[in-house]
Amino acid sequence: MKNFLVLIFVFLSLTLSAEKEPQEKAFLGVGFQLINTQSFKVKSAGYGYLITRVLQNTAADIIGLEVGDIIIGLNNENFLAVAKKERQGFLSKTIKSKNMGDDLILKIIRQKTIILKNKKPVKNIKTIKTLIDNQGDGSKLNFSISKQSKVLTLTAVLGTRANIAEKDIIQNKDIFPQYQNITSTYTDLFLKTIKEKKLTDDYEDLLTRYKKNELWDDGFRLNLFRYLHRDPLKLLPVMDDVLNKFEQSLKKNTHQIINLSAAHLDITQTFTAPLPPKKKLVSFIKKTLNQVESLRQMAFKNLTKKEKSFLTQQTPLILKRFEKSFYIDRATEKEDKKNNIKVIKLSKKIDLAKLFEASHLLLTLTNKNFLMRLKQTIKNENMTFNTTAGEVFIGGLKNNIYHKKYALIIDFAGNDRYEKEVSRVINGISLIIDFEGDDEYQHT
Repeated sequence: MKNFLVLIFVFLSLTLSAEKEPQEKAFLGVGFQLINTQSFKVKSAGYGYLITRVLQNTAADIIGLEVGDIIIGLNNENFLAVAKKERQGFLSKTIKSKNMGDDLILKIIRQKTIILKNKKPVKNIKTIKTLIDNQGDGSKLNFSISKQSKVLTLTAVLGTRANIAEKDIIQNKDIFPQYQNITSTYTDLFLKTIKEKKLTDDYEDLLTRYKKNELWDDGFRLNLFRYLHRDPLKLLPVMDDVLNKFEQSLKKNTHQIINLSAAHLDITQTFTAPLPPKKKLVSFIKKTLNQVESLRQMAFKNLTKKEKSFLTQQTPLILKRFEKSFYIDRATEKEDKKNNIKVIKLSKKIDLAKLFEASHLLLTLTNKNFLMRLKQTIKNENMTFNTTAGEVFIGGLKNNIYHKKYALIIDFAGNDRYEKEVSRVINGISLIIDFEGDDEYQHT
């Protein structure tokens, strides 16, 4: 506990002591870190600023600055004359001293890794991985890797942050009024630390800057994110409340989880689903799956076939890239950065409300009483039929082997085997309900 309190104090001290920004400031649009450049065979002051992020539609983005570039010169500033203790903040200070519209001449080192296979260039690391994955038994792959650096001079016209909202956004008290008076032991501890260390003015300044930052749209500004960004001391009590609600819903009503999830994605609609009937059960399954497929089609109607294919391919990849960084523009590969931005752009064309409504309908097929009535209806026989969402298989007490794709599988008993193809989504819908048995899943 003592170490935790020390960590809190250090975090607050470092955060609140950050240099205050002027009301309006020139903006380049990069993230960077100070590095040693003595290993490069170019003339420099022995240090520079490694670009770790380039924001979209900013001065840096417009002139083509890239992640991995190293700034070693700035206008006519003498880097050698900058004291070591001042170098960390020198780049930021210089930019902030400029006016919007001023030119900023940047001297940079741009590095390029050249990979050759049999004297032919290899596009990137991904290509190497593909070659290795497809390598035949006993064969050899020979590569040569070299690094080249060149010095470039680029001129940026300083501006402001891109994508700034024209007016202030909705206030916290109007987003989540239920959280206005919420507090916790940690909140009280933070406030006490701020007061005792005389950091109140700095904290207020930090909140002011956070509020201004919220006017910038990066495509991820959901209401809960905005709320906690502008009132960070409520992070722990608010997240406790959110998680408790999800936990309670999981125990009582699965449909409520869908409504909670939708609400946290800023979808204001509340969804309900019909109760399953006591008769004509197969007809109900067909009708439900047809409705679900219709809603799914409506959700994606603004996307072309090519765009849908791109999202199908890239969505799992962007989730992998998010394991390294949540910044969509901080991908190490140019192609990854481009794909990240495109995924976010295309995802805004999807009607998420239709997908949540479809989820509610699909969930009715998991109703326990409905499934028990269905079991009594089919007895020990297997049944298959088609819907607009795909084929449906309802299995009785036999040992079944599932080796093809289905929109829905309901299996009541038996020692079943699910082969690889079964897990592949058909028409966007794939649901497996298996009650019991010593089953084998290859890839489900």
